[in-house]
Order: sequence, then structure tokens, then C-alpha cells
Amino acid sequence: MKKSKLRKIPHVEIRRTDPRQCADEAFTADAPETVLPLLRDILSGREQESFIILLLDARNRVTAWREVARGSGEAVSVPVRDLFRTALMVGCCKLIVSHNHPSGDPSPSPNDISLTRALREVGEILQLPVLDHIIIGAGDRYFSFAIGGATGMP
Repeated sequence: MKKSKLRKIPHVEIRRTDPRQCADEAFTADAPETVLPLLRDILSGREQESFIILLLDARNRVTAWREVARGSGEAVSVPVRDLFRTALMVGCCKLIVSHNHPSGDPSPSPNDISLTRALREVGEILQLPVLDHIIIGAGDRYFSFAIGGATGMP
């Protein structure tokens, strides 16, 4: 009996990477402040930079998150292709990206600025908007690219 060619195609399981599935309004990303507790919970205390994505549904609710890269104490290299692959595979509608600065200063570096620009351009092409890039610093300090560090989100 001849084997089916379908058996040679690998199975890919799509699953949420975190059990915190927010079907309620607890983590609706209508302003950076609404997702800051979640981001701080994930990124605080890390000694190296970590880059994560928050995956949002059409109503801006965070449905899952994933760490896509971990770097040194001063930098992280973000695999843009893998970042968007994850977002597309789980079927999210929008993204918020975030990373920490272990130094405590959330001011964006030139690399942070160019990465944010690139992520927004790719997101536009894929029709998967990147709503914000939030850098978490020490204490209550953060920087939001959507608002230039102030409060409120467009």
C-alpha cells in the first residue's frame, strides 16, 4: 500500500504562549497605562534586555504574549520575521511590542527608534498594525513611542 504524501507534511500546532487569556476588559490596550502592569510583571527584574509582543484582538484586548528575543544587559537583536510569524499564526489583529532597559533609563536608543520604524512599516504592509513600542525602565519609568513618553494613546 502506498503511503500518503500528506504524512510528509509536518504538523504545526498553533497555541497561545501564555495562559493569561484576557477575555474581559482587564487588559484592553486603550492607553499605555492599561498594559503597563502586565509589561512590568513580565519584564521587571530581568538582567538582560527582553523583547516581547502583546497580541491583541480587534477590540484591543490582549489575548496572549510572547518573548521573541533575549539579549545582553545593553541590547537585544529582534528577529522581525519571527515576530510577525507568531502574530500571523495566532491570528491577532494588532500588536504592541515592548522591551526593558535593565539600566533603568527608558529613553530610546537610535537602534530602538530604527527598529520601531521598521516594525511599523512591516505591520502596515501586512495589515497588522503595531500600535505602540513601550520601553520599560526602573520603577514607574517607561517610554511609549505612540505618545513620546506622555500619557494617552492615539
